[in-house]
Amino acid sequence: MQKALAISAFLMLYGAGLLAIGFWKRSAFIRWQALLLLVFTIGKAFLYDLRNLSQGYRILSFLGLGALLMAISFAYQKDWLALRIPNPTSEPHLPKHEGADQ
Repeated sequence: MQKALAISAFLMLYGAGLLAIGFWKRSAFIRWQALLLLVFTIGKAFLYDLRNLSQGYRILSFLGLGALLMAISFAYQKDWLALRIPNPTSEPHLPKHEGADQ
């Protein structure tokens, strides 16, 4: 049981490390690889760990996975690393006011 938890923990940490490297190098390819590894880890946690681990290890596995996923989603949502490139051609159209000083 401890070996299965250690494998899940290693996959989570490796995925988080790959994601950090992808953010640091601004490589979408590495970030996608990390996200695919995390999807695999989620699948392993639900299909294998849920069935074979004891209740305490199962809770630790899901807490670690949940915390990691929340941190990743928070980093993407806040766009700390300015991954979104603003489109310079899509400036908001402001209506002209008639009679106003320009």
